Amino acid sequence: IYTGFNLNWADFLAEPYTLITAVIGGAIFSVASHGTDQLIVQRLLATRNLRSSQKALIASGFLVCFQYALFLGIGLLLFGFYRGQSPAALGLATADEVFARFIVEQIPAGLAGLIVAAILAAAMSTLSSSINSLASATMLDLYKPWRQETLSPRRELTLSRWITFAWGVILAGAALVFALLQVGAGSQRPAVVELGLGIASYTYGGLLGVFLLGLLFKKVGQREAAIGFGAGLVVLLFLVKGPVQDILPGEGWSLAWTLYILIGSLVVIGVGLGLTGLRKSIAAKRG
Repeated sequence: IYTGFNLNWADFLAEPYTLITAVIGGAIFSVASHGTDQLIVQRLLATRNLRSSQKALIASGFLVCFQYALFLGIGLLLFGFYRGQSPAALGLATADEVFARFIVEQIPAGLAGLIVAAILAAAMSTLSSSINSLASATMLDLYKPWRQETLSPRRELTLSRWITFAWGVILAGAALVFALLQVGAGSQRPAVVELGLGIASYTYGGLLGVFLLGLLFKKVGQREAAIGFGAGLVVLLFLVKGPVQDILPGEGWSLAWTLYILIGSLVVIGVGLGLTGLRKSIAAKRG
């Protein structure tokens, strides 16, 4: 990160777990995920009132701290159990497989089965919420405004079910594609957690940028915000080195994935404000 007394900012910003990238990037990630993600927002809308949703949001922060402390504790215990051996020394491709190996080889069959069942139950719960969020957003924010027609409750339910099915197929296909990419990467593939959070950061940047445009800049129109969202996504996909950069053209920037949301949201806001100013300028000349 530094050579002598010269600080190398390029390397500093390329590492995802330095003080700046981890603290600032992590804070922005939390704002985007808990403030703009339909998955979280629909849970907050299920509370009785605004104050209850605020309490739930604050309480979740403390619970998440305990949750990650538990995860880190398990990792430390596994590190000590295997005496700090690398995954390669254990005959594993990545560190993601260490816990699975411990469950299979060290935990009694009955308890191991309960752990696997708990993992599957948690995965099903999260997957159900994700698909429901995608279907709800597609139906309410895309289909209804586009069709501009009044649907009967039965027709709306049928369409929602088909949209849910379609998103399930899309997610399953995407999971298979990234699983194949992971296998092809071999020992060079990133950790599953980093891969998942890095991919989510591509769209979170656009979501946060659009949210801030609507909240802070009332004169920005829907079209400008949509174009800004697309611009932010394109910038991240084609310029920044990340989980999908290997299958896209260009060398990319060496930037930590924890800063993707910051970059994406700034691009969205900049493009949205720029297009709004251009629209006003053209309208003034015509007027």
